[in-house]
Amino acid sequence: MHGWLTKQRLITSYELAVAIVCFFFVWGKPLNAEAESLDEFSEGIDSEYPFQFASALVVDQTTGQVLYAHEPDQQQAIASLTKVLTLDLVYDRIDAGALSLDTKVPINEDVAALSVADGLSNIPLEASEDFYTVDQLINAAMIASGNAAVVALAEAVAGSETSFVDELTHHLGDMGLSKFQLVTATGLSSDYAEAEDGLFSDAQLNEMSARDYLRAVRQILGRHPEIMERSLPTSLTLNGPSGVSHTVKNQNELIPGMAFGQANITGGKTGTQSEDNHSVFVRAQIADRPVLAVVMGDGADPLRYQDMQELLALVDEKLQWHAIHNAGEKVGGAEGTVFVPQGTKQYTALYYDQTVGYFEPVDAPSDDEAFQIYYQGAVNYDNEGNLMVKAPLTEGEPVNDISYVPDTPYFEPLDKQSQIATRVLATETIDKVPFLVRVTRTLNDMLQTFLHPEKAGSDAY
Repeated sequence: MHGWLTKQRLITSYELAVAIVCFFFVWGKPLNAEAESLDEFSEGIDSEYPFQFASALVVDQTTGQVLYAHEPDQQQAIASLTKVLTLDLVYDRIDAGALSLDTKVPINEDVAALSVADGLSNIPLEASEDFYTVDQLINAAMIASGNAAVVALAEAVAGSETSFVDELTHHLGDMGLSKFQLVTATGLSSDYAEAEDGLFSDAQLNEMSARDYLRAVRQILGRHPEIMERSLPTSLTLNGPSGVSHTVKNQNELIPGMAFGQANITGGKTGTQSEDNHSVFVRAQIADRPVLAVVMGDGADPLRYQDMQELLALVDEKLQWHAIHNAGEKVGGAEGTVFVPQGTKQYTALYYDQTVGYFEPVDAPSDDEAFQIYYQGAVNYDNEGNLMVKAPLTEGEPVNDISYVPDTPYFEPLDKQSQIATRVLATETIDKVPFLVRVTRTLNDMLQTFLHPEKAGSDAY
């Protein structure tokens, strides 16, 4: 007789089920499913909602970890998403002192005419020499998506929009981007940009992939986070030199207070190339982390807003934040255990400069040590197993830099600049002792090593 046997009879299916349950209670829970790759995770997200976009990408702003990707390397028209790139150069000029927020920007007749052109996102500007400020035009660019305001800023920076586009192209190249096309500072097609010979060039578009766009924006917001603050007001009122005022609402319906507004959205920009080609970029909070998200090539409104809402909700639902270290946490989890052999004080504490960690799927196998650690400088231990650092130390100054690479198929960096990293800082200032004291301590350490060789150790980890 074959099968699951006792001495007298077959085990019933019920008894077999009970046995399996008991096995898991005795030996622990079933093995975790194999960890998902980023592609598998993203495909799972796509299967849960009928997204209409052509490409999309979500990344952790601080670390550059890619959280979701859908055709991220496909070139797309970015339209007015360009304005975030343009403002990077404007703020660079402000930082350099060449412009200020109070600088008056001339508005010529052509720019004034563009500001009231039918079918374009804008806010009316009146021809003037010294009325509108850089501050007002930045607001017009980010809130009203004002094309004329952007052209005026481009002319203030580079003399002409053509020269500005050339400068911005080189600027993006210096940021590590190469596969993109820029023809205007606004995001309008080249039909709206005057060529060097005074004629309009053939219709071309500003194009970039979702990956390259977020690569650029992540660097830009690292330098100029105030750009996102400019995008948050729900409306803008602008007075002209004639005394006439114009009020327009924010073009981004995802901003808090707008029709599709969400409290976790902390900035963003829309782009509209045509009636059936829309894009939107936002900065949002997920697990108390700032993330950057962009969808491109979406259908007629309100699809881009609905798609972005669902995408952020699904990413939030299906990912968890795995903290490695928290800002202010003591190294080694204890105070005063770091050995300073050459210091006027022999023991001190160090702490981590910022919170570091990574996102992973909620059902990923649990492993608190699933990452590799890299130190910029060697890290040694004394005979007692305590971390050892060299004097002098200065309170608040870095002692070492640490980077982490999660050992999971889900983890994927946005680019070479993406890094999960923190610095180890000194909690107090400790000077170096005189030479003779250092010699005495060294001899004592050698003696202890000789007497207790089992405790000796030095490791760079």
